[in-house]
Amino acid sequence: MTGLATLLALGLLLAASLGVWTTLRTLTRPPRRTYSWALARARPSDPSELATPRPFRAWSFSSRGLALPAWDLDGDNPDGPLLVITHGWGDSRYTMLDRADALARLASRVVVWDLPGHGEAPGRCHLGTDEVEDLGALLQAACKDPGPPVVLYGFSLGAGVSLAWAARAP
Repeated sequence: MTGLATLLALGLLLAASLGVWTTLRTLTRPPRRTYSWALARARPSDPSELATPRPFRAWSFSSRGLALPAWDLDGDNPDGPLLVITHGWGDSRYTMLDRADALARLASRVVVWDLPGHGEAPGRCHLGTDEVEDLGALLQAACKDPGPPVVLYGFSLGAGVSLAWAARAP
């Protein structure tokens, strides 16, 4: 009888370990929302394809050895702030285009970027722990001295990253 109990305990341990491994792998490798995702859903694939096309610049910046892509949209308010939009887990800059368009009316510029492991950015998601450093690198690359005030707009995971950076900001 103890042999059967040992075998059942080993099976339970194996199943629990497999569940933890699968969960961790899924969380650090979210689904990609890329150009093809936007195209397949008839959504804008860049800011020039919005209902009212917006001028923008595509660029990338380096953080933790990764080249992370960003779009820099022109805003409608020349005296407005620089707005930085950080998407949530499993999203990308493609999913934030509608929000960026709506918020661009209030800003001088809007920067939308891909977190590592999301969209077209290389790397893996670290669930907001290391992404704070990436947001700091983005702000260093996007901000000019002196420049307009910066407003951080985060959605879901991006809200946590934005709040964590704001708490650490000088």
